[in-house]
Amino acid sequence: MDKLDLILRKLEALEEGQKALEGGQKALEEGQKELNQISRAIRDRQEETDAKLDALAMDVHKLHGKIEAQNEKVNALSDELHTFRRETKRNFRQLEGHMRMLDNDFEEAVERIDQLESRQ
Repeated sequence: MDKLDLILRKLEALEEGQKALEGGQKALEEGQKELNQISRAIRDRQEETDAKLDALAMDVHKLHGKIEAQNEKVNALSDELHTFRRETKRNFRQLEGHMRMLDNDFEEAVERIDQLESRQ
């Protein structure tokens, strides 16, 4: 084997190595493309998730506002109910007082009638 054959073999080996490197580079590029697509898909999904979370947060704030408004109404109704009960108790006490006075007046009237009837 002479030097020329040796050089040719080395060149062939280098060409095969270069082809293998090119194939590896192609595989790396394909892998990189796939990783980019996956990254883009993840980013898109994250943006969708962020939008859904924002919408959910807005809904929660809206519900919180409605609950606060309902609590205010309940508190106002509760205050009105306490006022109504207090006024009703006072009115019943006044009525009881008037009824006692009427009972006394009635008893006095009956006694007076009895006295007048007994004189006849």
